[in-house]
Amino acid sequence: MLIAEIIKAIKPIKPLTPNQLRVQNLKQQVERSKQQLAGERDRQRRQREQERLRKAQASVGKLSNA
Repeated sequence: MLIAEIIKAIKPIKPLTPNQLRVQNLKQQVERSKQQLAGERDRQRRQREQERLRKAQASVGKLSNA
């Protein structure tokens, strides 16, 4: 394929209208929010797991000292 053919094959991207930009931005915002929510849930899950392990180790330590 020649460079001229490639250039002809690439179509220019039209600028988005204000309404299209708003929709695009809202979709991006939704995606970011989903990622933040998933990250926060994961962080809280890890925190609960660490607390559960800490309590389990503390109770094992008490049993072995008794």
